[in-house]
Amino acid sequence: MKEKIKKIGTGSAFLLSVLCFSTMFFAGGIVKYVKISSLQEQTLQFENFTLNSMKPLDDGAWACTDSDPQIIIEIGENAGILRFEMDSELYTGDIAVYYTESENADFTPKKILWAKDVSDNIYKIDFGGKYIQKIRIDPTVYGGDRIVFGDFAINFPPTAADCLLPDFYDIFVISVCSVTVCAAFGIVKKFL
Repeated sequence: MKEKIKKIGTGSAFLLSVLCFSTMFFAGGIVKYVKISSLQEQTLQFENFTLNSMKPLDDGAWACTDSDPQIIIEIGENAGILRFEMDSELYTGDIAVYYTESENADFTPKKILWAKDVSDNIYKIDFGGKYIQKIRIDPTVYGGDRIVFGDFAINFPPTAADCLLPDFYDIFVISVCSVTVCAAFGIVKKFL
């Protein structure tokens, strides 16, 4: 048995570990898809949001009065995908979305996700089905920005790609784990 293990090359060990970690990622993605698909989609009414550092304009848009405007909503349930429409005159990057998981918790940088612009001014963020008490969206970093908000929906139905396609972070984790396992395998082989 020892001789068979010693004959396994580093490349083969690396490919096997990539295959194992990728399989675990896809299995987790399937579980996540099933979990968030079962959540009931809800339209979030804009009048239920608390807006900080923003004032309404006559045309239905909102003006940011400083560089840290915030939109806050109470969710109080398990959350899957948050989808919202927003058009900013000045800011075109990813949107910071803070969340809390308990009633008396404050928003902190430890609980932040980034909403991606997936289509023309349509943003999506995936909370993975975990319990979310409150969400705070920071729509821009520019005071004086003019923002038009569209629809907001929580538990938006996921696509298979939302759960099964790895992003750069996932690929990085799979690669680092695979290299680590491969290195550990190389060390173990020396002691056989």
